[in-house]
Amino acid sequence: MISALKHSAAQTAKRSALGLLGGLIMAFGVAFLTVAAWIAISISADPFTAALIIGSVYTGIGLIVLAFAFHKKPHARPSTPPQTANYGAVVESFINGFAAGSTVRHRK
Repeated sequence: MISALKHSAAQTAKRSALGLLGGLIMAFGVAFLTVAAWIAISISADPFTAALIIGSVYTGIGLIVLAFAFHKKPHARPSTPPQTANYGAVVESFINGFAAGSTVRHRK
């Protein structure tokens, strides 16, 4: 049991380290893409417009991520077992009612 726990902890640490490394590499990639976008936009427009466009794109992406993060999914209701009809009680009630109606009809 302890061996399995150690193995699980090692796997979790390995996944966390690789995830952190992947995130850092992606951050460097985003930085270089931002510089490339800045250069491309600055060629056709002034630096203010480039900053405005890049800032708007990042703000829009951030708002979309926040919308996904705070979106609450409706909780699924636990399924209840289907109610089975008690046909025996229904038939018995029908026969009792029919018998009571017959006795009333014969009394008149």
